[in-house]
This record gives sequence, structure tokens and C-alpha cells, in this order.
Amino acid sequence: MLKAIALFELRTQIKRPLLWLVFGVFFMMAFGATVSDSVQIGGGIGNIHRNAPSVILQFHLILSIMSLVITTMFVAGAILRDFETGTYELFFSRPIRKVDYLLGRFLAAFGVSVVAFLGVPLGMIIGSFMPWLDPIRLGPFLPQAYLYAILVLALPNLLLSAATFFTVASLSRSMLYTYLAVVGFFAAYIVALTLIRDIESRQLGALLDPFGAAAIGQATRYWTVVESNTALPQLSGTLLANRLIWLAVALGMLILALLRFRFTQPARRPGKAALAANATNGVLERLAPATEKLPEAVRSFTLVAALRQLLHQARLEVAGVLKSVPFPVILAFGMVNLVASIALSDMIFGTAVWPVTHLMIRSIGSGFTFLLVIVITFYSGEVIWRERSVKLNEVTDSMPVPNWVFLAAKLAAQLAVVLTFTAAGIVTAMVCQLGMGYSHLEPLVYLKGFVVMVMPFVLFCFLSSFLQVASGNKFVGYLFMVLALVSSGVLESLDFSHNLYNFPGTPDAPYSDMNGYGHFVAPTVWFNVYWAFFAAGLASLAALLWVRGTDTSWKARWSLVRQRFTGPVRVVLLVAGLGFVVTGGFIFYNTNVLNEYVPPDVVRERQAEFEKKYRQYRDVALPRVRDIYADVDIFPAERRVEIRGRYKVANSGTQPLAEIHMTIPHRVKVNRL
Repeated sequence: MLKAIALFELRTQIKRPLLWLVFGVFFMMAFGATVSDSVQIGGGIGNIHRNAPSVILQFHLILSIMSLVITTMFVAGAILRDFETGTYELFFSRPIRKVDYLLGRFLAAFGVSVVAFLGVPLGMIIGSFMPWLDPIRLGPFLPQAYLYAILVLALPNLLLSAATFFTVASLSRSMLYTYLAVVGFFAAYIVALTLIRDIESRQLGALLDPFGAAAIGQATRYWTVVESNTALPQLSGTLLANRLIWLAVALGMLILALLRFRFTQPARRPGKAALAANATNGVLERLAPATEKLPEAVRSFTLVAALRQLLHQARLEVAGVLKSVPFPVILAFGMVNLVASIALSDMIFGTAVWPVTHLMIRSIGSGFTFLLVIVITFYSGEVIWRERSVKLNEVTDSMPVPNWVFLAAKLAAQLAVVLTFTAAGIVTAMVCQLGMGYSHLEPLVYLKGFVVMVMPFVLFCFLSSFLQVASGNKFVGYLFMVLALVSSGVLESLDFSHNLYNFPGTPDAPYSDMNGYGHFVAPTVWFNVYWAFFAAGLASLAALLWVRGTDTSWKARWSLVRQRFTGPVRVVLLVAGLGFVVTGGFIFYNTNVLNEYVPPDVVRERQAEFEKKYRQYRDVALPRVRDIYADVDIFPAERRVEIRGRYKVANSGTQPLAEIHMTIPHRVKVNRL
């Protein structure tokens, strides 16, 4: 019976999109952090290899901590589903052993959690073989490092969290108490981190840390770069004790669940909703049947009526997305990673810095909003094909509603995801600032950063929706979106890096406490307008290709495209096309004609030529600077600086210097030397 229950639960979990969404999130996070410096998991890896054993341990450790909320959804959902759906009486009335019922559900849910987490090593392994990575940043492929990380860190952490949440959920039969257990886990982790800051309690903190992070940190505290690139910590001493202690705790939690669980459901008092429903039913029973003739509905097909339909449909779509189970899970997932990224980003070259706002915005971009691409990809398929997945498409397709109303409403749902996600990141960053003792909050700076961060993801909503509609199949649309994302990395590796053909490319817009976003605003706006015209064209094509009715063949769809290609659509496509070409030409004129555009491959060629030309002087003795005096006038609005000063240099060697060499940037104008 245990095997039958486990297989039943496993089939149920596998059919749900949450598993594959989480697997994709783990995969993309590990893949992105491996192939790019713009995606961070915890702290940066510096001079250590991207696939070094220490990095593999760090990724598995941090992501196993972040998986707490996700493990909760799997294991708590497995045991609470019967109580939520009211099917527990069917199971409890059958001759099923308690051990079979509980362990069957637990083993299946734990197995699903492990499958979802396997996206981490898979993403790292595939990412480390990408052709555009610099071979200098990579070490040899070490399968034993992945095996160590999974067996010593990931699996024990997943087992501990799964056993704890499963026990709390089975005994309390409440998701609320289960989430309180998650909070308790994080509290224990914070206590351990606090203890290891004091050298006298570091050993105790390493033992009390339920995830093993403190024990790993203690074992590798004084490692050199070479050891970090090649070695694994020995499974002995404090690390072994930590793992055995918390594995015993996990086993104890499962035993507690087996001993305390009962095949009964306590009686519950009727809630306010039930009492109100009974009262309403009593009133309705006393009402006499209506005899009056109902008024005729006023039929209107004007633009005002379509806008009202859009508003109503958008409310339904937005509520359906924001109230869905995966959304808060992924949101919490991103917030945990953001907190970890902020906590580990308070050092620059070994010097502690204040958590100023522009650093928080940078952390949001690198450790939080990159998840939005995955979330947008997932929800674009869900909202576009929602009616067909629940067999309601024939009802909605027969309604007198224009195609653009449905499309715009589904785009509104995706935009709500983007806005909610980014706003949650900003609130989390502000809370972290206050928690780190920094009270100089700058909401206007956050608002500006919000606009800069959000626009590329808004454009991704249009691209993903178009690919879903054009493909005619949800999973084919997912595949097209993945190919579109991979193509950007491929183009960059082939030195096609211009933002004019890398959707939705914009120049970097760093923030300065002295000058704000300064001169970066104008080019960013122009590129966003350029890609907005492109997105408008995609939306028009999506409205033309919108799947409606039972005949979804390409022949039928192309026939509908010709019918739908009327005046309004032609105008939108014409304006979008002209705007795209005109703004693209203006940008090209400014970047490539008025200014010098230097692609990365040319930069590397110039660097190589510089090294060859001046290599002969690499061993020339140079004087040491003893004293510096400088008057610096900065003109931020003019992007100009004037410097007047002097250096006092001295020969620190034993031989006289026949020559003095210096480097002057080619953009600097030297008035007197």
C-alpha cells in the first residue's frame, strides 16, 4: 500500500506545473550565475573558477536554503490536500495503515523536491560548457564536487526541511502553522549566523546552523584561491557533527508525525461565511418567484463597450495570476535570494560600505528581477492558454469580444506580475536597509530605478505573448522563448553586441549619488522607445494570429489573418514599423556616426595591439609616487572634469632612471605636462 500511495502522489505532483516551474527557476539561476557576472547567487566568486568546488558548494548551499518555501508547498500540499478537498474521509475509512499513508505521501513529496532541486547541478554543468565563457575562468569538470554538494548539503537540507514541514502540516492540518515553521527555520539560521561572528561561540553556531553553512564556512575559512579551486572540505569534525545532528532531527520529526497523527478530523465550528450563506439561503427560500418581465439587454459594440470589457477581463486575469499558488512561492523565493545578496554585498575590496540606495537597486537587478524572465515565460503560457486548458475556450471564443481585448487583458496580467515583483523587491531592500542600521531611505531614487528596471521586462511580456500565440501551443511557445533568450547570449559570443539588434537591449544606466542617472537617461529612453515600437508590432501580429474557435490549423489561421487585416490593424502596424525604423536610424546616427562605436571584439584587438606594442617596456624601472597634490573641478552637467596638480616622485632603486614612462588615456586633453 505504501508503494501505491507514493506512486499516486508522485503522479499527481508531476502533472502540476509548479514542479517544472521550480525546476526551471533553479536551472536558470544556476545557469545564469555560471555564465554571467550579472546574475549573482549570494556573493561574487571573484578570481575563483566559475565551476570550482567552493562555488559548487556555495550554489547548492544557498539554493537549498532558498528552497524552504518551495519544499513547504510540496510536502505540506501532499498531506493537506485531502483536508482541503474533503477527501480525507475516503482515505480514513479505508483499511490503510498510518505508516503507509504518511510515508507514501512524504516520500513522493520529498522525491519531487529533489527532482526540482536537480535543476541546480544541471544548470551549472551545462553552463560551464558554454562556448562564450573565457577558458581562464573555468577549471576541470569535477563530478565528485557535485556529488559531494548534493549528498552532504542539498539532500540533508531538503530532508530536514521536508520532514519538519510535513510533521507540522500533518499535526496542525494548517498551512499557516507550516509557514510559521519556515519562519522558525530562518530564525535558527540567523541565530547561528549571529553566534559565528563571535570567535568564542563560533563552534556552537556551526553546530546549531540547520543548513550547514556555518560549518562549511568554518572548514574553508582560511582556504587559498588554489584550495578553493581544487579541494573539498573533509567530512569530519564540526561539519560531520552538524550533518549528523540535523539528520537525527529530521528522523525525529518523522517519528513524531507517525506517533501523533490520527485518522480523525476534529469538528469545526461553522465560520462567518457559512453562517452568512445559510442566512442568505433562508431568505431566498421565503422569496416568491419573480413574475416581472426582465428588461432586454442593450447590445453595444462601440469602442467604449470594448474598453469596459477590457477592464472587466483584465481584473479577472490579474486576480487569477496574483492569487495562483506558484506566484507567492516564486516571489518569496526571489526575496530570500535578494536578502542573501544584500547581506553579502556590504564589502568592496574588503571595506565595509553603507547599504546606500543605488547599491540596493543594483542588488535588486542582479539577485531578484532576473527571475522575472522565467516568471514571465511561465505565466505568458498560463494566461494565454488558460481557457483552453480548462475547456472553456469555446464559450469565450463565441463571445462578441474583439481579439485585442483578450490579448490586452492577458498582457495586463503579465504586467501586474512585473510590477508586483519589482515593488516587492524595493520594499524588501528598504527593510534590509533599516535592518542594517541605514535610515536614509530614498523613495524617489527607488522610483527612478523602478522605471529603469521594469521596462525591459514589460517588453519581454510582449515578446513571450507573441511567441505563445504564434506557436499555437503552450509548450512550443516555451521552447521558442528559451531559444530567444539563448540567442542573445549566442549573438554576444559572436560579437554581435549592438543594442539595436539585441532585444530589448539598452545602454547601462548606473546611478551616481553626485549626478543621479545623469546623461544615461536620454539614450535609455530612446532605446526603450525603439523597442516599444517593436513590441507594438508584435502585439498587432499577435492579435491577427489569435487562436479562436476549434479549427487551429495554420491554413485556417492564415485565412483569418487576411480577414482581420483591416484599417485599424494596418494603421497600428504602419505606425509601429515607421517608428521602429525612424528611431533606429536616429540611434544609429548618434552611436555609430556622431560617435565611435567600439564593439567588444575591437576592444580586445586594441588591447592585444597595445600589449604587443609596449610589451618591451614591462620591466622598465619606474619611480614611486611620494606625494600628490590636486585641484579637481567637476562639472557633472557637462560631463567634464578639470585637474591641476603635481606628483612628487622618487627613485626607489639603486640605478639611475634614464626614462620615465606614463600612460595617458586617449580621451584626456593635456594642456600642460
